[in-house]
This record gives sequence, structure tokens and C-alpha cells, in this order.
Amino acid sequence: MEEILRWGLIGCGDVTEVKSGPALQRAVGSQLLRVASRRPEQAAAWARRHAVPHWHADIGELLAAPDIDAVYIATRPDSHCELTLRVAAAGKAVLVEKPMALDPAECEAMIAACRSAGVPLWVAYYRRALPRFLAIRELLAGEAIGALRAVHWRQLRPLPAPDRQSTAGHQWRVDPVRSGGGLFFEAACHALDALDFLLGPLEQVQGLAANQAGAWAPEDIVSATWRHGGDGPRAAGCWAACCGATVPGWRRSPPRSSAAAAASPGPRCEVVRCRSPVTALPKSCRFPTRPTCTSRWRRPSWGSGSDEAAARAAASRHCAPPG
Repeated sequence: MEEILRWGLIGCGDVTEVKSGPALQRAVGSQLLRVASRRPEQAAAWARRHAVPHWHADIGELLAAPDIDAVYIATRPDSHCELTLRVAAAGKAVLVEKPMALDPAECEAMIAACRSAGVPLWVAYYRRALPRFLAIRELLAGEAIGALRAVHWRQLRPLPAPDRQSTAGHQWRVDPVRSGGGLFFEAACHALDALDFLLGPLEQVQGLAANQAGAWAPEDIVSATWRHGGDGPRAAGCWAACCGATVPGWRRSPPRSSAAAAASPGPRCEVVRCRSPVTALPKSCRFPTRPTCTSRWRRPSWGSGSDEAAARAAASRHCAPPG
């Protein structure tokens, strides 16, 4: 007979609607039986939408239920530590949403509590189980692109529009008291965990953080260097959520097939960088051979020598300076 892991859920926010909540019901060997929220009407409505048989306004009732083996904590980070300690004390396994807690001290307290209670503690970095990440890990292990020596990670995001900044969901994410940090703390941890999974633990980490746009209190740009697993690849990264939309001197021509883009008002002040084709990868992994243009907030970075003319010619087909 197949063993079933019976779940309780604390929190009814957005992350539970289309990802984690339904997954706990549909996964093989998993069953979601109870949901709890400090807002009774929210818990009741969530239970009705997702056909969960029991809902609670009191978290203690959920933790006392004998038919629950594990609890998924899907609340704001400022409650993760307290709830984890309560779940561990109830003898239930813990799955906590990322980021794990507000700071390293809270993380250590959570680990110690679960170790003392003899229950598992997981953080919801689900991307480790996605097929594409498993495939990448297999390719790297087999040195499909050779021995990996260096990694560069860059994630540039535009500054959220004022109406987006005013939403309650955005405001708590940029309040260090409730989230532990800014958007980097809330979102970039997925990428860092993926790098840890693919390449080994991050060591000798050094970084810089700043607030350049001034739209909220915590950092909006972070850069760092580190290495992976002892003598593994050296890495550097830059993450920003303060990129503007206007840099004088360039605009991107609309795609040939997009009438809507052609009708958009100008001038468009997006800056591009052209990438040369990658030829060292196996054919099954190779990118398109025609150089492409991607939006970047700086002037083009041309190749050297014989590559320069090709790069400029490719850019001229997609990008034009304002006339």
C-alpha cells in the first residue's frame, strides 16, 4: 500500500494558489487535508476553491490534528521562525517558504529546533526538482561544455511602476522588518540556490549592496563574487531592480512581425548589446547561430578583430540610433 504524506497548510497567499497548494494535492503520495489562516474568511474561501476538507482560524488546531504529518508554512518571512518552532514542537515535518527567515540567527534557531524534535526541515526551493535543472546538472557533470571554470550571473529588472509599488504585496517585500531585505532577498535566492545545486556550495562570498533609485528603504542593486565547492568555478554576479527606461542615444527598432510594436510611440531609448553565436556547445545545446540583440541599459559591447564587423552588421538590422 502506498504511503501518503498528509499535509497542513499555514497561509493562503498568492504562492499557494497556483503553485504550492495544488502541487501538494496532485503530487503522488501527497494529500492536503487542512489549511489555516489568521483570517477565517480567507481560510474558508481557500478551502472551498481547492476542495480541502478542513480549515482553521487557529493554527494551534491544525497543529494538534492527528491526521497531519507535515506542515507547509506559506506566510511572510517575519513569521517563519516562530511558526517553524511551533510546528517542530508539535512533531510535524516542516516545509517553509523562501526566504527561510529574516536573518541567519533565525535560520540557525529553526534548524536547531527541528533537529532537537527529530523532524525534517525543508525550504521551498522547488526548482531543484524541475526537469530542465536536472538536465543541466547532468550535462555539467558529464562536461558537455568542458570543465566549467567561471560563471557570470546577471539579472537586471526595471524599477516597478508607481502603481505596482503601492500594492500591499509589493510593500511588505521591500520592508526589511517583514521580509528581511528587499527584492534581492525575496527573489534572487532562487537563482543562488540553483547555482548551489548545479555547481556546489557558495564559498568565500564577498558583495556590495546599495540603494540607487531611492524607491524603497532596502537595497535595489547587489553585486558579488564567490567560488563554488573548494576548487570549483569562480563566479560573479550582479542583480538590480532599479534599471530605468531611458538612456539617451539609442532606440530599438520594432520587430518586423509586430504591427503593435511598430505603432508604439517613440522615441524608444533602450540600449542593446549584441552577442556572437556560441559554437563550442554540442549541436543539441547550441543557441541560434544568428547574433541576437537583447535589451541592456548600456551601449553596445562589440567584439574584437574580425567579429566586430559582423556584430555591427547584425546590430544594424535590429537597432537604429534615433533619427
